[in-house]
Amino acid sequence: MFKRIKEWLAGEKIVYKVIWHDRRSCIVEGRATVNYCPKVWARPPNWLYGQGYWLTCFETLRQAKRFKAELGKSSWSEIWQCCAKGIKKELPPICAIGPLDYGQLYRPTDTNWDWPEGTIMARELKLVRRVA
Repeated sequence: MFKRIKEWLAGEKIVYKVIWHDRRSCIVEGRATVNYCPKVWARPPNWLYGQGYWLTCFETLRQAKRFKAELGKSSWSEIWQCCAKGIKKELPPICAIGPLDYGQLYRPTDTNWDWPEGTIMARELKLVRRVA
């Protein structure tokens, strides 16, 4: 109980992040990449943040594990428990991944793509401990 009160007072929430073993963003590359370091706050690139695309993470460990399994490269990725600031549960439309690498945001209108189950966004994330 005390831990939850402390999180609430600090404006932080515990979430789970899937990243590559070299501690960079999973899925995106290039100009959209975020590098993560334990105990250091990470932020999304300004050009994405300004358009409402923050750092993606998962509400539960179960959801993060499911996403990691869907990647099919489980030995290349890790799941970290994180502190998150500025949670957003209403997500912007999903966008095409390829153009992000080059600093372009493309939102296809004729697709059935959706965010993985349990995806939320955070203004800032800090890796706390590796859990898988």
